Order: sequence, then structure tokens, then C-alpha cells
Amino acid sequence: MQKQPGRIYHLYQKQGSVEKYFSMLAPNEWGYQEKKEEFLGSYRLEYDRSWTPVAEMDRKDEEVARLQQILQRGPARLTWGS
Repeated sequence: MQKQPGRIYHLYQKQGSVEKYFSMLAPNEWGYQEKKEEFLGSYRLEYDRSWTPVAEMDRKDEEVARLQQILQRGPARLTWGS
């Protein structure tokens, strides 16, 4: 299955291994199982194929909105602050 930009993925590391992988399942969605993976965090896949930690999504969205504003209106009409 190919990862889709805009979706949230959860990063895990297999115990006793350096191998890490992304899953669509959050830790609370696994159900009962012997703990074989360590949860490392949740990330959103961006359209440029970079990863943004969920905790930083608002900042990233503001950054993208500012860039879109510059591209659409030009820097002379750029406004700062809320």
C-alpha cells in the first residue's frame, strides 16, 4: 500500500532491532498483543514527501499558508500576525 500525503502515520521500532516502520494504526488501535514494537511518534506525510510530527502540524500549516499567500499575491501584500 502506498502512503498518501495528508494522512497521519505512526512510527514504530521493532524491539531488539534498528528497523523502524510506519503504520496506519495508532497504538490504541492494535488491540491486545505482546509488546513487540516501541511507539516513536505520529507524523503527517506532506505533499513534498517530508514528515511533520503531529505536535508541529499547526506551525507547518501556517508556514504553508504564508507561502501560498506569497505565491498568489506577491510579497508586497503579505500580512504578518493574526
